[in-house]
Amino acid sequence: MKTQTLRYSLFTAVDLRHFQELFALGAPRKTNDTSLELFTLLTHPLVGEHLAKEGIVQTHELSHKESLHLTDDNNQNTAHIITVKQGAHATITYHVSKTKEFLSTLIYLHIEQDANVTFCELQELPLSATYHAATLVSLKENAKLFLTEAAIGAGNAITQTVVNLEERGASVHLSHFASLKENQLLAVDQQANHLAPETTSHLIEKNALTNEATLTMRTLIDIKKNATNSQGRQRADTILLSPRAQANTVPELEIATPEVSCSHAATTKRLSADELYYLMTRGLTKAEAKNLLLAWFFSASAKNCEDEQFAKTLHEALLATVSQKDL
Repeated sequence: MKTQTLRYSLFTAVDLRHFQELFALGAPRKTNDTSLELFTLLTHPLVGEHLAKEGIVQTHELSHKESLHLTDDNNQNTAHIITVKQGAHATITYHVSKTKEFLSTLIYLHIEQDANVTFCELQELPLSATYHAATLVSLKENAKLFLTEAAIGAGNAITQTVVNLEERGASVHLSHFASLKENQLLAVDQQANHLAPETTSHLIEKNALTNEATLTMRTLIDIKKNATNSQGRQRADTILLSPRAQANTVPELEIATPEVSCSHAATTKRLSADELYYLMTRGLTKAEAKNLLLAWFFSASAKNCEDEQFAKTLHEALLATVSQKDL
């Protein structure tokens, strides 16, 4: 594994409009100038105001069977540029938990032909923090990505994830989990772009909100005209644990060819009174019954995390945020 760390600043004499011409599906053009690649990413329209004016960039290259563990220990705005080489099997974890005020991150993940990647991210910043994040992914021929994102902390958070299925046979399974309390605000925007035939995307969202938490989530599967025989599935399920909690989930499909298989669905509901009653007749208190149902609801959170300890931490953190107590 190769890793390099550089500092960046957008306060330079360079005319950033020049770099707008270098964009190609969010990927940096090949160049001998690392700073040029970085500017290409930092000025991408998707990223917008996500990254503050100064911070660091880390470049990582993974080959064969390797693991990469990322954190926000440096307490700085960070861009991670990750390349997974052809045929590699990579496990990546990202734990964001230390920053107390403002944090902005960018992940650019380039997955080459026949590579297989598992990426699990847990964001549990203190409620005093504001968090802005953007993830850009490009998948080449027969590349596979299992991406799990869990949002728990930060008083105000905005996250954007865009996956480009660029070549035949590429596939992504994107799972997003949110567990929110008090007056947290979370806005999530996810997009899977099918740019080649026989590509596959599965977008799954599971959210639980209590107190006065608010969630806005938009998911889009966009299948281009030449992406024939592709499959797209998306589903969003939200549980409201308080009458003051609010959720607005919008699943969308844009399909430019009839030769595809697609579906989408969204539900927003309370915990089932019948299921609670059944568990309470078996000796559980009301709070214990609620917590058991929430544990089942979030059970899939650890499904695609190959790092067992990280998967356990992620699942426990989701439950702890909305855990119910008997009065």
